[in-house]
Amino acid sequence: MKFKTLYFFILLQLMTCCFAENVTFSPRQSISASAADGPQIATDATGRYVYAISSVVEILRSSDFGVTWTNTGVSFGAAEDPQITTNSSGQYVYGIWKDGGTGKIKIFFSSDFGITWTNADPSVTIFGDGDNPQIITDSTGDHIYAIWTEGFPGAIKIFISSDFGVSWSAATGAFTASADFPQIVTDDSGQFGYATWHSDVSGELIIFTSSDFGNNWALAVNTLTASRPQIATSSSGQYTYVIWQTVGAVIKILGSDNFGSTWTFRDNSWTGKAIGGALQNIATNSSGRYVYALWFDNTPNVKIFISSDFGFTFSDAGAFGLGAATGNITQITTDNIGRHVYAIWGNSSNLITIYFSTDFGITWTSAGTFGTGANSRIVTSDTGQRIYGIWSSTIIYITRGISSFFPLTLIKAKTI
Repeated sequence: MKFKTLYFFILLQLMTCCFAENVTFSPRQSISASAADGPQIATDATGRYVYAISSVVEILRSSDFGVTWTNTGVSFGAAEDPQITTNSSGQYVYGIWKDGGTGKIKIFFSSDFGITWTNADPSVTIFGDGDNPQIITDSTGDHIYAIWTEGFPGAIKIFISSDFGVSWSAATGAFTASADFPQIVTDDSGQFGYATWHSDVSGELIIFTSSDFGNNWALAVNTLTASRPQIATSSSGQYTYVIWQTVGAVIKILGSDNFGSTWTFRDNSWTGKAIGGALQNIATNSSGRYVYALWFDNTPNVKIFISSDFGFTFSDAGAFGLGAATGNITQITTDNIGRHVYAIWGNSSNLITIYFSTDFGITWTSAGTFGTGANSRIVTSDTGQRIYGIWSSTIIYITRGISSFFPLTLIKAKTI
């Protein structure tokens, strides 16, 4: 393992000093003629297999790095709040949503790269009613976590599966009786689970943790007033970060470096600076060392803050222009080592905007705008070389990004 790591960093150094990197994004590409909302996208570790879901419900798949897309052909019906996730190989895929007709939670799974799908609750006796569902899986795809509220707001429900989605059981925990905006993550092994939400009872940020593959959960944090918390964890689950907005639109970050046992505030970098905002998002790399936070401030300017010391100090990455005040979502993502970082949002004209960094968030480049839209999302492969953005307009669009290296000698001036 040590030799592998040494070889990787030697290769990275050679690529940095001897090659230039170019990141390009394709023009927007329609993958569905349906007028659907809330599209979501997921990809495997290599970026070859890509899956998209929207509110129609329509699940689309690509097995050629997003070049061509096919509809699975399964009739799922109408939906609200659809979500999709896949494991590292892309073989196991899981979709969750609220049924648009009955209000029941639906979970479908595929074990053949999204070709065929199975209803996890065909008798409609397991999951019940729900809102704002979220779903995540580990690297192998055998452990899956799902969370939702039983109404909006409503009681928190967490369900788990440890057999690739075939059977499901309710997790044990003294969860909040009335909550909204739940989020859930797990580590690569599926052993450690972290869930966060906003309590409608106390108005506080709530964090629950599990160290036994999601079977039992314990309250770890209930602090400050909170709105729309977001969460990210490292591949081992040791480092976890939560970002949220307090009353008065002040952005706060909590972090844990001991598998959720204790939590400390990580926003001291901007104490006294009245950093405010909304529509926040957070990402970390596989080691947890690099942390990236994105939000709209009160202007609303787009803000990106970066940390290279496990979230203990953050620095302002610069100005990115105005964001859309309403009707849009920000998202930021990074590769395994944290070097490549990609962010997407709607600007003040509701134009879908993508920025990227290839040097751990120090400098940023605009990839341009991609037409008007809303509800934008972005994902990347483990190496950061394949990137996919998705959003809704009158139809569903994506853009495909690729990061490539070329020798610096190719751009040197030639002499005769």
